[in-house]
Amino acid sequence: MTLYALLMRYMGIDYGAKRVGIAISDEKGIIAFPHSVIGNDETLIAKIGAIAAEKQIETIILGDTRTERGAANPITPEAENFARKIKEILKIPVQSVFEAWSSMAVSADAQKNKHDDSMAAAFILQRYLDMKRL
Repeated sequence: MTLYALLMRYMGIDYGAKRVGIAISDEKGIIAFPHSVIGNDETLIAKIGAIAAEKQIETIILGDTRTERGAANPITPEAENFARKIKEILKIPVQSVFEAWSSMAVSADAQKNKHDDSMAAAFILQRYLDMKRL
């Protein structure tokens, strides 16, 4: 097995109707780091594609928007359509990971009372990376 075979960089996504949080793993696929927040508009797929190309992303980990009981919520169909577009347009594999509680686990900026979507994406991605190692 070559060293290259051990290297795999992942992108984590916290999908939202207005904003999409992005996180990137280290090149060994062990640690997730917040990267950016992108507006959810007609340029979203292209922007994700550019980041994926720059960072040499092998797989995208998308937070599953379903409730903790597995029920769909109003954003679930939109998020599932988004995952399908990534697979079709960018040709990058997408895996879903349970995201419930990720927003609560990531502390909001107390002074601005603003949720950090890239931190939520990092939490989602780190959950996946940790589970993958078990």
